[in-house]
Amino acid sequence: METGKQLMNSLLLAVPDPLQVFWKTSTWWLVLGLSVCVLISLILWIKSNWIEHDDPASLDHEMLSQIAELQRRGELTNEEFRSIKGRLASRLKDSTLSKDPPSPVAEEQSQ
Repeated sequence: METGKQLMNSLLLAVPDPLQVFWKTSTWWLVLGLSVCVLISLILWIKSNWIEHDDPASLDHEMLSQIAELQRRGELTNEEFRSIKGRLASRLKDSTLSKDPPSPVAEEQSQ
């Protein structure tokens, strides 16, 4: 009988405790999940800081077409439309002048 109990005890000791197996594997899965989240956050941060943002001039063009549509539908008066259009046009002019440095030929002609 003693040998049977010893055999049973040795078999029970050889089988891992399911709770311990769960905690060991869940810890690794948790570490892996957190690592993936940190990596994704880092990639998104780098992408947002290194890629140029939208051109403000293109946004102004879109806004101009939207206010033109509002005027066509009668939601803006002609006076309101002209006022907004003038502001956008000056912003567009300023943004294109700041992007393109004057060429030497244009400077010579202006003198």
